[in-house]
Amino acid sequence: MKRVTARLFIMLTVLWLGLLALHTPPACAVQQTVRIAAFNFYPGIFKAKDGSVQGFYVDTLAEIARREGWRVEYVYGDWAEGISRIKNGEVDLLTSVAWTSERAQFLDYGKVPLLTVWGELYVPRKANLNSIKDVEGKTVAVMKRDFNGASFRNMVEKFGINCRFVEYGNFEEIFQAVVAGRVDAGVVNNTFGAAKQYQYGLVSSGIIFNPFDIFLATGKGRNAGLLATLDRYLEGWRGTEGSPYHKALDRWSHGGAASIHVVPGWLAPILIGLVLFLAVAGIFIILLRLQVRKKTDEIVRQAADRKLIEETLYFINDCGARHRGDKLLYGINRHLATCLDVDYAFVARLGDEPGWARTHGFYARSGEGSDISYRLAGTPCDNVVGKSLCVYPEGVTALFPQDKILRDLAVEGYAAVPLWDAQGEGMGLLGIMSLAPLRNRPLIETVLGIASSRVAQELEAMHQLSRLAEQNAQQANYISEKRRSEEQLLEYQKVVECSRDLVCVLDRDYRYRMANGTYLRYRDLTLEQVVGRTVPEVVGEAYFAKVKHHLDACLAGQSVRFETEEAYPDRGVRVISVTFTPVEDRGGNTRIACVISDETEKKHLEEQLRQSQKMEAIGHLAGGIAHDFNNILTVIVGYGNFLELDGSLGRLQHDQVGQIIAAAERGSQLTRGLLTFSRKQVMNPRVLDLNVLVGQVQKFLLRIIGEDVELQFTPARDPLNVLADGTQLEQVLMNLATNARDAMPDGGTLTIETCWQQVDEAYARSQGYGAPGRYACILVSDSGSGMDRATRDRIFEPFFSTKAVGKGTGLGMSIVYGIVKQHKGFINVYSEPGEGTTFKIYLPEAATGAEGHASEPDLAVPEMGTETILVAEDDASVRGLVETLLKKYGYQVVLAVDGGDCVRKFLEHRGKIDLVLMDVIMPGKNGREAFEEIRRVDPGARVLYSSGYTADFMKTRGVLDDSVDLIMKPVQPMALLHKVRAVLDRAG
Repeated sequence: MKRVTARLFIMLTVLWLGLLALHTPPACAVQQTVRIAAFNFYPGIFKAKDGSVQGFYVDTLAEIARREGWRVEYVYGDWAEGISRIKNGEVDLLTSVAWTSERAQFLDYGKVPLLTVWGELYVPRKANLNSIKDVEGKTVAVMKRDFNGASFRNMVEKFGINCRFVEYGNFEEIFQAVVAGRVDAGVVNNTFGAAKQYQYGLVSSGIIFNPFDIFLATGKGRNAGLLATLDRYLEGWRGTEGSPYHKALDRWSHGGAASIHVVPGWLAPILIGLVLFLAVAGIFIILLRLQVRKKTDEIVRQAADRKLIEETLYFINDCGARHRGDKLLYGINRHLATCLDVDYAFVARLGDEPGWARTHGFYARSGEGSDISYRLAGTPCDNVVGKSLCVYPEGVTALFPQDKILRDLAVEGYAAVPLWDAQGEGMGLLGIMSLAPLRNRPLIETVLGIASSRVAQELEAMHQLSRLAEQNAQQANYISEKRRSEEQLLEYQKVVECSRDLVCVLDRDYRYRMANGTYLRYRDLTLEQVVGRTVPEVVGEAYFAKVKHHLDACLAGQSVRFETEEAYPDRGVRVISVTFTPVEDRGGNTRIACVISDETEKKHLEEQLRQSQKMEAIGHLAGGIAHDFNNILTVIVGYGNFLELDGSLGRLQHDQVGQIIAAAERGSQLTRGLLTFSRKQVMNPRVLDLNVLVGQVQKFLLRIIGEDVELQFTPARDPLNVLADGTQLEQVLMNLATNARDAMPDGGTLTIETCWQQVDEAYARSQGYGAPGRYACILVSDSGSGMDRATRDRIFEPFFSTKAVGKGTGLGMSIVYGIVKQHKGFINVYSEPGEGTTFKIYLPEAATGAEGHASEPDLAVPEMGTETILVAEDDASVRGLVETLLKKYGYQVVLAVDGGDCVRKFLEHRGKIDLVLMDVIMPGKNGREAFEEIRRVDPGARVLYSSGYTADFMKTRGVLDDSVDLIMKPVQPMALLHKVRAVLDRAG
């Protein structure tokens, strides 16, 4: 025991010497002295019981001073004295300064803020003061010349609340006054309140306001170098975890560091010995740990709550700076649901009909929710609007059985806070709902209280804007119906000034008497350049000549509305809607009220809609004829191939059969073109390099354009990989080359260029479809005759053609458009008469690792078969063709005329059928239904579908998915035999 005691004594001695060494200041050279105004701003800066100045700012500034070799002196006083001393030059630096225009007259501010703080109203624990309205008639303590106090005064004045203010020198005196009962509440900043509320037994009322940054400041024109040095350190430290700034901030959070700083140096060895002694008494250590853990859990919970409160303040400020209206309310509701861990959050405003409310920005974490109108009676909301905060932690649905919304959503917990307008009238509520009981009621009340102020402001602004929009929409009719005098018309100028339309008033001499700001900005004119001048002087003689008869008709008492086009250097040609309405002044003189609207975007959207409707109509036409046309072509191609293989035909007959097959192939190409145009053709996409594709198709293009047209190809340096159907892209290039050749009857140059281009969201939105991203581009340009605007606008319309009757179908460019859009791309045309034409095609870049479908199999003569195949086909001609083909190549064939017959024939030949070859769409049972019935009888049955319908039609009918084997009509006999063989071999 003596030996252990001796060792312990040696260890304590070494530790004591080490502590002395650490606290011995190093010798230094002559130091710069920095005088700092100190005041009680706990825990940032304050005077400890031993008379030393301590705090978060002190630790941070001490570390900077150590590195810079400064000597720091603190001149202590209250905040007002600090302001006076910095003005008089008695000190060099002032901490915790909020920026105001008044202070900026005599202070230079640092660029990097020390902290972001806000004001809070603190009250005794049992005080019944939970909202700003409860401040009515109370006595509130504020710090003299403090920014928080000034902000609170402004807020209560705005709400028309009467209360008495008492000023104190610092926050410590304010808390002392609240505890002593000299005042009802005190305004301090959040850092002081969080650190000192437990010491004084006070709590935050939940009234939190005005977040702002505080800075270091020096006297105007003095110590610029000092500020620059401090900014340099703060900028680096604030963004770095573990920096001296963050260490000091963590140390003084919640006032915990204060107790450490005031411990005298001589007490450290005694405390160390005491800790070692207590270590022996394990039972006491365990009890101490339990107490510490309990207190730590409480502090951690409070810190987490305060962090959520801070995040709410920051989010509302940030969201409010970026969004307005329902988008802002939705963002706040989503944040509240996430922050408070509830399922629903909503804002409700009283409707025009008494007893009703409508939600705004309703948010559901499940993603299922939309704004609704509902009756307040019988709901918990009725206890909130115009009254006070209500919290039902659990069982709210049982408490309000008449509330259908609560019942349908199975709500368990509910909380809401009333919203007040600028006149102090209740206008709605901000609420949350949860499927589980609510926890942490103080946090819920505080967060809802914080958000309610900003929500109320936005809701009132939305209401005012809504009313203003209604006034704008009615202003032209209102002027006509009321026939106001000139003085009354000018009274409405404040409302008219906010209109998005161009509004002006003319007299009988066509002279402007009034023009709103929108009119002036649109025409880039000043008020002096318009009012008092005539129409010809302002907009020119040509425009005046064009509208003079409308003006005269209006002066004769008629209301006139017409559309025209105006060209602007910076905005191009705009479509303008003009309304002239006659009004009279008190003297009976007629005035012209003119309302001008820019309808360009509206017209553009209408044109896009009409074009889309035309495309859809042709798509329905193409899909409707595909099935029957493809059955006919299947028979023609099939029997044509049989004849072609017949060795007994003479040469002339053989050539004639070839012409029949070629004509059928052209019909098949036309069908595929129509389906491609309607974006319903089955594609065979694979990863292609556009440079390679264009290089391969050049020889075909040369045959199309002729010898008098020069073809130039400029490929991009890098590969342009896209996921596309090569055959369809070749068709696009051939159609464009054909049009270019027709535009250059005397010869010229056809240029093809490839490149990459980035498409942004604005461009994709202007096209009405597609997504932003990287696109490979093909530019096809000719030096031909070009097109006028009317032709350009209709170039992609189906059946539109500039060629003579019989020289073209009018489908070429429509098919090009359909192919590009089916590939999720864009196509634009640029052309002027006599300047040639350029088509620019955008195709999205292939995703990394994308793979295309396998290419078509080799159509050589297939192997002979011996299996039995059940053929179900409702078209007799196609059924006969398939039977002849299969039997010719060795297969046994069983025929069925529809889906029901197919099931019966399968059962009759059960165990003998190796493959079912059936049409997808048939009378009665379709192919899918028939085969599912067969599968229930024989799970190992195999099927090959065929169809002349479009792929999307079959998918919408539920008869096709990506996992089945399918061959599309018209089909070559060899292709059908290969497919049959492949399915049999794979299944077997």
